[in-house]
Amino acid sequence: MADATWYYEKDGEAIGPFQKRLIESFIRSKVITPETLVWEDGTEKQTARVALGLPEDAEPTQKPAEIKKPEAPTPTPEQQVPEKTTPELTTPVQPSPIADDATPYPQTGTDATSPERPPNTGFSLTKPLPHPLTDFQMTPPKPALRGFAKLVDFYIVIQAFSLGVVLIAPSLSPATNMRLMVWALEVKNNPMMWTFIIAAIIVVAVSAFITLVRSHFGATLGEWITGTRLTTHTFEKPQPLKIFFREAYVSTLGAGGYTIYLGWLLPVYWYFYIIRRGLTPWDNTFNTVVVHNNQPVKKTILKTLLIIAIVIGSMVFIGFVMGVLKAINRGIAS
Repeated sequence: MADATWYYEKDGEAIGPFQKRLIESFIRSKVITPETLVWEDGTEKQTARVALGLPEDAEPTQKPAEIKKPEAPTPTPEQQVPEKTTPELTTPVQPSPIADDATPYPQTGTDATSPERPPNTGFSLTKPLPHPLTDFQMTPPKPALRGFAKLVDFYIVIQAFSLGVVLIAPSLSPATNMRLMVWALEVKNNPMMWTFIIAAIIVVAVSAFITLVRSHFGATLGEWITGTRLTTHTFEKPQPLKIFFREAYVSTLGAGGYTIYLGWLLPVYWYFYIIRRGLTPWDNTFNTVVVHNNQPVKKTILKTLLIIAIVIGSMVFIGFVMGVLKAINRGIAS
């Protein structure tokens, strides 16, 4: 306030300093009268009328204390004020918007130029770190990485199912395995056919699972690992039915289809192989069977560990292939 050099006198004391425009506003709002003594630094005291060049009839000369408010009219006996029977309906006052980390200060009204509310820059030292799965900033989707994101999703889910199969299969009784073999009909002659049939059925279950994950978290684990989304990076309103059919189509005919078949090929094939033969070529090598009364008896624990080793081996092999594909895709995307 470099130009705040004006004062006015009240009860013999100097009040100020103020800007000249504030002295004028004091007169308009009747804080002081045109006859109040005002002066600027280095000048003599003069009345506000003379110092500011106000016209003679600009403001009343009486002091603010002498200004009387008009009295309210007294109602006559004939004028009866009717009693109110219904309460007045008052419109609730809408609270003014409050700025926070997500909402910038109001761009209209009295707070538009408030220096206490700087523009929101989208960054805050006090804002908590984003959740790694739900609040992360996704990069724009790269077509070369979409297939790999789908591979990761199906590979994780399918191998989880595969481990369940190989853990349950050795614990089944021979009679149960026989009933499963009869139900499969052609499993003795063509186990590979049933492998692909079961894999195709699992497509629906896996697609539904991925649909639920994306609808809840906004992205699947594969999309989070690869930093890409199969849709846009703006979280639109989820449409589960549309997403489900899209997932089923991509999983069957797109990049995720062959992942299902690769993931289920070894565990399902070996399951049917065990049902048909009872033994595998590695049983004698790893001593997973013993001969009792000229009949081979399987060691369930060792058999289970052997099948788990087969599944883990397939996971390592397919993971190596997927790593090579990822490197190629990143090279293409860049």
